[in-house]
Amino acid sequence: MGMHEARPMPLFVVALSEVLVAQDVAMMIGDLCPGARIVQVRSAGDAVLLGRDAVIHTVFVQDNAARFARSALGAHLALTSARIVLVGQEANDLARAKGWAVLPIPFCVQDVATLISLSADA
Repeated sequence: MGMHEARPMPLFVVALSEVLVAQDVAMMIGDLCPGARIVQVRSAGDAVLLGRDAVIHTVFVQDNAARFARSALGAHLALTSARIVLVGQEANDLARAKGWAVLPIPFCVQDVATLISLSADA
C-alpha cells in the first residue's frame, strides 16, 4: 500500500435473526468505529452474498457453533483472519477450540468494544 493510499474501512457483518439485537450491535459498532462498513443480514447464509472477496474484520453471528462451523460462511472465514463472535451463545468447547468469542445477551457497549479491539487488523 502506497503512502497516499487510504486504508479501507473495516467491514463488520452482523448476522443476527433478532432484529433489535442486530440493530443494537450495529449501532454500537458504528459509534465505536465511525466510518466502518456495517452489513446487517438475517442469517449467516445471507452473508455469503457478500462474496468471497469481501475482507471481513468481524462477524457477529447468532447460530449454533457446530452448524456455523459447517456453513459456507464459517468455512470461508476459517481461512481468513476475521474474528467470529457468537451472540447469545453459552461458550462451549467447539467455540473455544476454534478461538471464537462469545457475546452473551444482555451485553453493553463495552462488551462490543472489547471484542472489536481484540479483532484482527483489517
